[in-house]
Amino acid sequence: DDSQAEFDRSAAVVPWLSLPFEHRELADDLRKLYQVTDSELVLINSSNGRIINRQGRAALEHGVKYWPYDAAAMEQAKEDKVDIDQIRQDKAREEEAEELAAQEARPAPRAVLRRLRGEFGTMKLDAAERSLSFLEHASVGVTNLVVPPGAKGYYEVEVVECSFATIQVGWASDVTETCDEDKPEYIGQCKGSWAIDSIVQSPRWKPGDVIGVAVSVPHRAAAADVAAAV
Repeated sequence: DDSQAEFDRSAAVVPWLSLPFEHRELADDLRKLYQVTDSELVLINSSNGRIINRQGRAALEHGVKYWPYDAAAMEQAKEDKVDIDQIRQDKAREEEAEELAAQEARPAPRAVLRRLRGEFGTMKLDAAERSLSFLEHASVGVTNLVVPPGAKGYYEVEVVECSFATIQVGWASDVTETCDEDKPEYIGQCKGSWAIDSIVQSPRWKPGDVIGVAVSVPHRAAAADVAAAV
């Protein structure tokens, strides 16, 4: 902080024990002693002044369970996180399988939505409500209904909530690679897919908008079949 007013504003937001603003020389000495160059750096020290962890911000996010945040505690936190992530992945996998089964149990003809790209747990599908929520980047599509060469296809998507920076809706062919990984290429960016990107539309899409997406597959299409994808 460059002034008493700035110091007071910072102290009001983060009311930690601190040196008074007028003790700038002592503050500079402490920065040199602990080699502090980042104003947002959080150091965790022992009672005798020894540095325990220079990545205090990240360490504190693990919670008080991992006090005193030394190397052994941080290693345990990493192992526990792997276990927790695996539990979440397994739960998401089970929920996804249940929703797929619920869709497939509906009378034919039916469109069965499934995750095409992205990790388990990146999207949430409610077959009963016919709704789809994206928690992270992922691509979802219909693979049991396709548009063959020489035919035309059409579907609609209603925007219920639009919190992501961009939404892409379009079509994917049977050469589009599916995966359970977080990859940067999604529908409209990966091979054999085409999409309309909400970020380039004017006006921008908003809740309540219904997006209609059509496709006409030429007789001499490079890919045999095309299906809806979001």
